[in-house]
Amino acid sequence: ISDVDHFMNELLKIKPKCESEGFNLIISNSCFEVWLYYAYHDSIPSFPLPLDPLKISSKFKGWLPSVIRGGIKPEKAILSIYPNIENAKKNYNEDKNGIPILFSTNMYLLAEDLLPLIEPELTNVIEENKRQEKQYRGQIKK
Repeated sequence: ISDVDHFMNELLKIKPKCESEGFNLIISNSCFEVWLYYAYHDSIPSFPLPLDPLKISSKFKGWLPSVIRGGIKPEKAILSIYPNIENAKKNYNEDKNGIPILFSTNMYLLAEDLLPLIEPELTNVIEENKRQEKQYRGQIKK
């Protein structure tokens, strides 16, 4: 699992080894927060790119809370795993080397592999979270 960030040369070197060993190299371009973004949005971010490509990751992390109500809460991202997978998959594209293009992530592959291991419990947590939110908003009685 890696970001593209400043690691393109390393990723290009290890990708063939990963493939020959039969496992996916999970990559987010430019940073892991691209995965978190797709938990809330179904389209490629309209992020204004900085002139220096090496600053995309840090600037994106600073921009992200402005487009996600309440800011990014990685510990709660699991509650949006289903739209997260769908949105990341929908917006996934690779370059000619098989590396995700900017604002793409194949983290959905890992999420899909892990989901069956946690699904029954996760479904219960999601439903309880929805119930508590409705109760908090006064939509249901205690």
